[in-house]
Amino acid sequence: MGLMGRFLLSLSNAFSEKYLRSDQIDAFVQSESRSLLGEIRQKGFSSFLPAEQERILRIQRLMPSLGVEFSLPDQPDKKNVTSTVPEGENWRTALPDGRVINKGVLVYPCAGNLLAILESGKGKNVFLDENMELLLRHVEVKREGALAHFSRSVSKEEHWQERCSFVVLFCRYAQRKDDWRFLNAALKLSGWLWEEYRRPFSTLDALDLLMALVEQEAALQEMQTC
Repeated sequence: MGLMGRFLLSLSNAFSEKYLRSDQIDAFVQSESRSLLGEIRQKGFSSFLPAEQERILRIQRLMPSLGVEFSLPDQPDKKNVTSTVPEGENWRTALPDGRVINKGVLVYPCAGNLLAILESGKGKNVFLDENMELLLRHVEVKREGALAHFSRSVSKEEHWQERCSFVVLFCRYAQRKDDWRFLNAALKLSGWLWEEYRRPFSTLDALDLLMALVEQEAALQEMQTC
């Protein structure tokens, strides 16, 4: 573990934060990636929804950096994988006061659209930066209750997917900005999601959490080596 990783853990101890242990993450990633590959072999890649296909391909790209073998039985034609993002400029201009969150309530969908803006631009984006700071402050204040209320009714599955997508967003923004505050927020959020996933009788989808944890570990590894 690098210097910054140890620093984050010291913060965890100082403020009673509970991050997921590396052995917990490793065990989950190994187990769930094997299960996912088994399901792909049995059903075929095309049987997965477009959003799931995107996640699987992203997991495949990141796994080598984590030292985990993850090879799809048949490499899909990426041209046939339909992007599920974004809503575009209409989504952005319709936001009240240009904010994705107001009084603790988030527009929906949010994480995927912000991620699309992040990945489409190279320079400074005031809209993105201001909203990421608002989201960071929201997570720091609301803690386990953060990112839980949306501007319209969403299903349990949509709610889970969106919160997992925020982990991905915070990780990639942290890497782009080299800002450990956002990776720290992602680590906290993934820990809270882990507890939610492991509740008795939980039926939450493992793929969403796998994507979040793989993204988190890849970001942590990259930022520690910078």
